Amino acid sequence: MAPPTISGTAALGQTLTENRGLWNNNPTSYSYQWEDCDGAASNCSPITGATAQTYVPTPTDDRHTLSVQETASNASGARAGATSSPTPPVPAAHTSGKQNAPPNTLLLEHNVSSHEHRATFRLKATGTATRFECALVRKPTRSGEKTPAPEYVSCHSPKTFTRLTAGTYVLYVRAVGPRRHRQDASQLRIHNHLTATKPTAP
Repeated sequence: MAPPTISGTAALGQTLTENRGLWNNNPTSYSYQWEDCDGAASNCSPITGATAQTYVPTPTDDRHTLSVQETASNASGARAGATSSPTPPVPAAHTSGKQNAPPNTLLLEHNVSSHEHRATFRLKATGTATRFECALVRKPTRSGEKTPAPEYVSCHSPKTFTRLTAGTYVLYVRAVGPRRHRQDASQLRIHNHLTATKPTAP
């Protein structure tokens, strides 16, 4: 058995990738949790929403180290998580250049499942973005009805929506930055159609 490792450069806007560790008893699934630690690689805490196999450092990780915990499961259940060695500290953000640019939102990947009544989106922000705001809007089915205006709430990547009913949805996403760069002007609009007939039971 060996713990997972991290590949990539620990820097703002750069993608870090978790490389699976070695496990006994033939795991069939894995889960991930990225952690933010202080500059001395201690006092670690889970990063909300950072449960994918990749992670892109944000300004909140400035001068912090990062690690990732991997949990393996098989038919017998989940094993205790194994944690990687920490990255070097994320360098401080520059005051000029790309890190001073207005925030911008990019869609990395999306997965819509009519069978499971859910949709998952992986997002990336560039520039001075510190978080995302999302709004999922279901388009009306009756002719002449207006599509409701998006009501944004804070969200993270990956973002999963569950218990969706059949219909056509529009996901609005915008990156939000500090102070004057409050949000990006070119927010994403992602259209998807779900053929599910009813939400699944809890």
